[in-house]
Amino acid sequence: MTNLKFPVIEAVCRIKGGELWNQDLMDLVRMVVDKLKADAGFNWQQISAVYVANCFAQATHQIGMLDSQLADAFELPIPVAWWAGTDLAGSKALERACLDVMRGTRECILVIGVEQLSTLLEPEQQRLLASWLLPVEQQAGLGLTGAYALMAQQYLAKFQLDAAQLATVSVLHHRHALDNPLAQLRRELKVEPVQQSAMVSSPLRQLHLAPFGDGAAAVVVRKGADTDLVGIQSAGFGYEPMALAARELTELGAVRSAAHKALGAGHVSLEQLNTVVVADKFTIDTVLSLEALGLSRQGEALQDIERGVFSLDRNCSLNPRGGLKTSGFAPGASSLSQIVEAVEFLIERKAGHALVSSVGGSGYESSAFVLSLGEHT
Repeated sequence: MTNLKFPVIEAVCRIKGGELWNQDLMDLVRMVVDKLKADAGFNWQQISAVYVANCFAQATHQIGMLDSQLADAFELPIPVAWWAGTDLAGSKALERACLDVMRGTRECILVIGVEQLSTLLEPEQQRLLASWLLPVEQQAGLGLTGAYALMAQQYLAKFQLDAAQLATVSVLHHRHALDNPLAQLRRELKVEPVQQSAMVSSPLRQLHLAPFGDGAAAVVVRKGADTDLVGIQSAGFGYEPMALAARELTELGAVRSAAHKALGAGHVSLEQLNTVVVADKFTIDTVLSLEALGLSRQGEALQDIERGVFSLDRNCSLNPRGGLKTSGFAPGASSLSQIVEAVEFLIERKAGHALVSSVGGSGYESSAFVLSLGEHT
């Protein structure tokens, strides 16, 4: 995407995630829309289209036409479109919304990300997430957590690091979430409890993972040059082969490619960033993302986190509301939830630049959005 006449973000919101058994998928959509109404005065009359991101509605709720069902439930006389795929679905829906607003085909678009995994038992959830891997990898018994565990194993071995150092990522996220009322895990965390938590797939332990579950997030975009609103300066996408065997597992090339495109198109340098919101469904995600973005040297991201380089009081903070690690990983909502986190930070700060880097599947696809407040180029 070019950076000409880029849209502004009219409003954002997300609900507190978790295991919301007493709600169904449409209830989660209603909850996030009601929160938009309460927090930002949202009304349907201003919306010319709705783009919804969801990965697994067909498996979790036997919904084969989520777009049509959403239009019917809200009696919407406007187009509704559905994006599925990996946890990058929200980013793809948002990019399309930006393009449609820029082209003038739509005036104002509501982008919703929603997922409800709690209708399934954990083994069924893991089977769905494994569908993001190649069939041959699944047949070998590999799941999504196992794929990221392989990355962590190779990374620690390559740079001769101790697995205990991964705990510093969780500690930082929990510290940043202390003032976030929407965090599921809103408590201080020390290294020892992380190391004592149950092993999931070596070297990844339970507290190295974001809690999987239910959630919803929403972003309203429209055309405009309002410098008092957060603007989407640019976006970029990057891709690598799906096969783990075809990639260097200690790097995220797709993240590097997406960010290079977004920062270049947005004319924003790493030095100008005030916050980065990066993928963190697993701690190794965060480590590899920081290095792929060029914010840490190869093999040094864990040391940088431990030294406080990305703390809230530094020039460029990391996941300032605690990221998905504390708010929860609801696949269809995850990348939009990251956008919400960055927007909230910029609004609180009243100015600045943010980079939102999301990762899809086992790291083979990535999106990057540059957001700015007070300066739209």
